[in-house]
Amino acid sequence: MFECTFVYAMNEAKDRTPLWEDLKHIAGSVRGAWVCMGDFNNLLNLNERIWRPVRHTEVQPMRHCFDVCHLEDIKSAGCFFTWTNKQEGEHRVMSRIDRVVANQAWCDMFEEAVANFLPEGNFDHCPIIIRSYTNVHTHKPFRFYNMWCNSPHFNDIVQQAWSMQIVGCAMFRICQRLKILKKEFRELNKKGFSNIHARDTAALAHLVDIPQQLHLSPLDNDLRIKEKEASNDYTAVHRNYVDFLQQKAKIDWLTTGDDNTKLFHQSLKKRRQKNAIYSIIDTHGVWRDDPLAVKNAFLDFYTHLLGTTGGPRKPVN
Repeated sequence: MFECTFVYAMNEAKDRTPLWEDLKHIAGSVRGAWVCMGDFNNLLNLNERIWRPVRHTEVQPMRHCFDVCHLEDIKSAGCFFTWTNKQEGEHRVMSRIDRVVANQAWCDMFEEAVANFLPEGNFDHCPIIIRSYTNVHTHKPFRFYNMWCNSPHFNDIVQQAWSMQIVGCAMFRICQRLKILKKEFRELNKKGFSNIHARDTAALAHLVDIPQQLHLSPLDNDLRIKEKEASNDYTAVHRNYVDFLQQKAKIDWLTTGDDNTKLFHQSLKKRRQKNAIYSIIDTHGVWRDDPLAVKNAFLDFYTHLLGTTGGPRKPVN
């Protein structure tokens, strides 16, 4: 279940002030997922109008409202500008005044949701269709994770693979050694780095449990030793976990000691949503939204593109 608010805003900026206050009031009463959509009659960013430049004073009221309400645009596709005055020449105005925004709870509930803005046709506004696609899990290619470098066996694995005698040209030898390393790194990941989130949670729970036991037996030397071991274990596991999240989220501005894993998880979700392609218009102009049809549309396009013999080239003197 979730709550949905439909918006049809007034034309004048001063008349939209009650709207921003109403949305803030609704946000204060919402206890779960919330999506808000419609004609806000207001711009959120400076690039959302073709006609005259957008002033900061125009976007500030809605930006402030969305910040207070914790609302943000969901993934969108189709037309960028959602309204036009249908005028000709220099009098033509196009702007993005319609949108779909939601809080984090709604985005978590519908991670694969997309707001499709269709062509306006004879209307002045673009119709909006929200669709939640099915997440199709595919085979993931091999990726090198920086956390593997923290393993005491990492250097030995690399040296052993690189010192193997392989017959062939230089490029062939490199490729074969990389294949060997790929296999070894996968085994390393299974033994010490798989389910890194669960390992991090378990290590933290163990670290918290030992001091509680020490409060009951403060003179127990074995517990003191276990406390030190638990601390070292958690430090190592948590460092690997943060390295893993940082690399997947591709946040380059992470500073030493910053382990805001909630931020990482949200960044990962946003990145997956941004990179996901759920529908496409193929080379025949047909809209495809079936996962297999989308895949075949890409293959068909690049097969024709890369499989086509280029024309004769003129020599450059």
